[in-house]
Amino acid sequence: MVEEFSYDPSVDMLEIDVPDSDTFLIVKETLTRIGIVDKQRNIIWQLCHILYKRGKYYVCHYNELKFLDGENISPSRKELAQRNGAALLLENWGLTSIVQDGFDSWPTKSVGVVTVADMPQYQARCHYKFGAKNKS
Repeated sequence: MVEEFSYDPSVDMLEIDVPDSDTFLIVKETLTRIGIVDKQRNIIWQLCHILYKRGKYYVCHYNELKFLDGENISPSRKELAQRNGAALLLENWGLTSIVQDGFDSWPTKSVGVVTVADMPQYQARCHYKFGAKNKS
């Protein structure tokens, strides 16, 4: 039996601390290289984005952003755990710190990372673009 899950942004969004605007840009770029990696076709599908809202920073799965845009879609527990795994990578690399305690994290092996050196060999794809009409 699958446990019912209802996404609530006021509870489920993952707040992070970003020390300065330069780090914000580094985090934004780094998130383009964290996601689902198709090594056969050299494609990386970006899973998460950084969101600045009401004076706070959040790491968001693309389905969270679609939900916030009013689309009839809600992130799953697995997607939120993947987001948390990406946030843990950012924290482990010293780029951010996670504000919340006690959140689930999917094993980080469920998300891949493409190095800066390897990125020119990959096509970056994403399911969400800020300021665009996003469609499910």
